[in-house]
Amino acid sequence: IPPPPPPAPSSSSAPLTLKHLKSLSSDIVKAPTGICVLPNGKLSFACPKKPIFLTADCKTTKQPNKLPKLSLPSSLCCDTSSFYVTDSETHKVTRLSLRTMKGTNQTGSLGSGPCQFQFPRGSCVIHNHLFVSDCNNHRVQRLSKTLLEHQITFGSIGSGAGELRYPHGLAGHETSGSDDPSRHRYELIVCDTQNHRLQFFNVDDGSFVRQVGEYGTGSLQFEEPKGVKSKHGYIFVAEKRRIQVLNGDFGSHQIIPVEGANVVLDSIDFGHGKEQKCYACDGQNSKIHVFGIENIPVKNPHSPPAKKANNKESAPAPSQPATPVIA
Repeated sequence: IPPPPPPAPSSSSAPLTLKHLKSLSSDIVKAPTGICVLPNGKLSFACPKKPIFLTADCKTTKQPNKLPKLSLPSSLCCDTSSFYVTDSETHKVTRLSLRTMKGTNQTGSLGSGPCQFQFPRGSCVIHNHLFVSDCNNHRVQRLSKTLLEHQITFGSIGSGAGELRYPHGLAGHETSGSDDPSRHRYELIVCDTQNHRLQFFNVDDGSFVRQVGEYGTGSLQFEEPKGVKSKHGYIFVAEKRRIQVLNGDFGSHQIIPVEGANVVLDSIDFGHGKEQKCYACDGQNSKIHVFGIENIPVKNPHSPPAKKANNKESAPAPSQPATPVIA
């Protein structure tokens, strides 16, 4: 009698898989460059003039009528009580009440000093800090998340370790966890867009930690990465014509192509609930791409910094047209 076949791996041990489900167009979501999933599950999109809100299944919903005047929102992020909008045309960052959507604080002007920006493009909240990618100043600024006061600045133009060229999306990457969320340890991931790589920085002092990737279309290569999110122990990167998923050792885990002409994925975020979905913006084509997630880990692994990661200063990226990102 032949031995029985080995049991099929359970979903908890199978690797996480992302699957492109559909591409959507909305009559009211035009040229979205940023997305943020709110705590109530609604989707918010950074569109010209104002953020636009949809339900979790991308249906039209009632829009807030008390939003402050905005010009060209470029990125959105939130915590449990506040909603943050970066405006790349007015070079400002605005904090709104998540409950009322009324503006509470605002900072920013055109320039290169503290709390001055040149086309801010990405943002994220980590603990009590708001990080903003100051795109055309080639740096990141850390602000207090309540009063939006300047704390530290790091990065400068270049292609060496810790140097940036037109940074876009930001995300917190958890490196250790505990039962108390306030004690979780994070690094900041920066989409170093025109250097075609990700860089990781210490959230406390802005010091360089590691860099991952280079220019190209293969595994662990990027073409203008603009959006990033760390979730379920993996890192999800939105770039030209695809999403690339990295594992806990910073190796390429999966590449999901997105078909279509001139697809540039600007931002990425994840829904809530039992069947989480992933959403990515394609501002150039005014589309929303929806992905399904299979085999979500029961508990997020917290991997220490990988020994494989490239911690050395890299050579400059191959010559590419580094067009200034101007709204």
